[in-house]
Amino acid sequence: MGNPAHYSREVPSRCLQLIDGLWPYVEGVFQSDRRDLGPLTSTFLISMSYPIVNLPIERIERHSSKQDQGYADDRHVDPHLAATVWRDLGGQKLEDAPFFAPDVWSYCQSEVFNISSGLPEQYAEILASPLAHASAGDLETSKWCSALRNALAHGGIAYLNGNGRYAYEAPVSMYLFVSGRYRKEKEEDRPVLVGLNLLRIKETDYRNFLRSWVNWLQVSKIEATLDDAA
Repeated sequence: MGNPAHYSREVPSRCLQLIDGLWPYVEGVFQSDRRDLGPLTSTFLISMSYPIVNLPIERIERHSSKQDQGYADDRHVDPHLAATVWRDLGGQKLEDAPFFAPDVWSYCQSEVFNISSGLPEQYAEILASPLAHASAGDLETSKWCSALRNALAHGGIAYLNGNGRYAYEAPVSMYLFVSGRYRKEKEEDRPVLVGLNLLRIKETDYRNFLRSWVNWLQVSKIEATLDDAA
């Protein structure tokens, strides 16, 4: 494998190639003691999605307001792509982002609970509602990508069944991405956890999202606009 010239663009693309190329094989790989729970596609997809989602956020989006170059900073490798990332992840509504698909993401805020103990029924019901789909579309892209990035980076992931509930005896159908909401009274105070952000998506939709996300990274719309104007 060659060294990527642009990690934020090329590594996600390579990961998507691995997902597509290995998917038929993974569909034939089962948990050794529980074939009835289906193939290990969820484990594979989540594992491969870490660099797809987090690299562009960490190496481009997180540097948007910094003057000096960071130790992992792709801004200057392709300024056009950097401008595109900052524009599309800079605060507009998620429903206006190029990689958005309607009725795919659900979003709500919750009180603090331990996802290792399950998803409280009240939030499972909220996430299944039309309001939660609308709330996801209205979410600022900067907040959405922070919530997704933090969930992936800090292990805030839970598997749900086809009804959007925790079920240890049923195949996985959905993912729940959970990240903390923090507040501090004074600037010098340590942030205090006051609640959670909950993002839900079906496994099939998440795979489609990853493809749309990678395609978005391949094309710099800023550059295309400049070319059209020339």
